[in-house]
Amino acid sequence: SGEILFAVIIGLLALISSVKWTFTAAMLHLSVADGMAAIVGILWGDSNQYKVFGKVKSIAGSAAFFCVSLLILIAYALFGDGASIGFFGVIGLALLATAVENIATYGTDNVAVPLVVALVLSSGGL
Repeated sequence: SGEILFAVIIGLLALISSVKWTFTAAMLHLSVADGMAAIVGILWGDSNQYKVFGKVKSIAGSAAFFCVSLLILIAYALFGDGASIGFFGVIGLALLATAVENIATYGTDNVAVPLVVALVLSSGGL
C-alpha cells in the first residue's frame, strides 16, 4: 500500500504546493529522511526497538529521520523560500515530522509526512 500512496502524494503535493521549494522539501522527507531512517534502523536498531500500533520502530531510525529532517529544513531555510521559518520553526517541524513518521504506520507515512511538511511550510511555518 505504501507504493500506491507514494504516487498519490506526489500528485497531491503538486496540487497543494505552488512553491517548488516546498514540494522539494516535502519529497525529500519522504525519500531521503524516511529512507535513511529505514537503513539506520536496520543496521543499528536491533537493541533499541519499540512498537507503535504493532509496527516495530527504533530509536536509531527515528533519530536518523530527525537529523535528516533538520538538514532538509536548514537547507530550505537558507536556500529556498523558507527564510521566515526560523530556528525554532526548523526544530519544531523536524520534531513534528518525526512524530508523524512514528505514528503513521503501514505505509500511511508516505502520505502523512510529506503532507504535514508541505502544509506547515505553505502556511509559513510553525
